[in-house]
Amino acid sequence: MEKIKGAAGALLFPFPALLLGLFALLPGCGGTGKVQFSNQAGEAIVEGHLRIGGQVFDLGGIKPGESRNFSFPCSDGNYVVGVTLSSGRRAVATIGTLRRGMDYEDVISIEKKRIHLESRQSEVGTSRGRSILTQEKPLKWIF
Repeated sequence: MEKIKGAAGALLFPFPALLLGLFALLPGCGGTGKVQFSNQAGEAIVEGHLRIGGQVFDLGGIKPGESRNFSFPCSDGNYVVGVTLSSGRRAVATIGTLRRGMDYEDVISIEKKRIHLESRQSEVGTSRGRSILTQEKPLKWIF
């Protein structure tokens, strides 16, 4: 029995190190994101948030025609925007796709009838192969 325990212990010791080594080989986050949020809705945003992964950024107080910039570490997910305008209209929208191992330079514009995303993406640490993607969705305002 003693020999079996010793052999099992010898097998278990390198296992955590092996897992850490494999984890290091996976495409890690490493990427960064920069997003500019632009209010083109014609009214001030009195309350709002931009959720990116586990981070939440404040959008309150953005006047018509103004923008706010945010930086974030990348994670898999998308942008979730929730705003309340000075008229009391509210909207929540999900837009875009974010992936680990990519750098992002994005612009999100909220307008009267739609939300628009222009996304510049590249693999971490390189500007080669930069993609420019656009997406827009109609907004459903709640009064």
